[in-house]
Amino acid sequence: MIERSSFKMIVKALLKTVAAMSPSVILLMVLIHYFPYTGLARIITVPTTLVINVLFIAIGHPLSLRLKRLHYKVLLWLLIIIITVAVTLFMYPQESGPAVVDILWDKLAGK
Repeated sequence: MIERSSFKMIVKALLKTVAAMSPSVILLMVLIHYFPYTGLARIITVPTTLVINVLFIAIGHPLSLRLKRLHYKVLLWLLIIIITVAVTLFMYPQESGPAVVDILWDKLAGK
């Protein structure tokens, strides 16, 4: 039987993982809605993107446990979330035309 303290740690780690994954999952849903023309590449890149993001989060969790100060932990998790969002953007495929990142960059620049 699992001890109460280890169960709490597992639940806390799962909640952190879900919270850290939510921006990239929301971004994936938005990208799928606005850039649907991906061909068969989406079948490969979406699960690969999710696995890579989970790996970044899994590496970040033990690192955050070692940090003593709260503001270092917050900075670490913000960095991990920014990395997962960047991975999501750069790995999203586009069948024809420029890459999604180029399209978004041009729209942000007002072109």
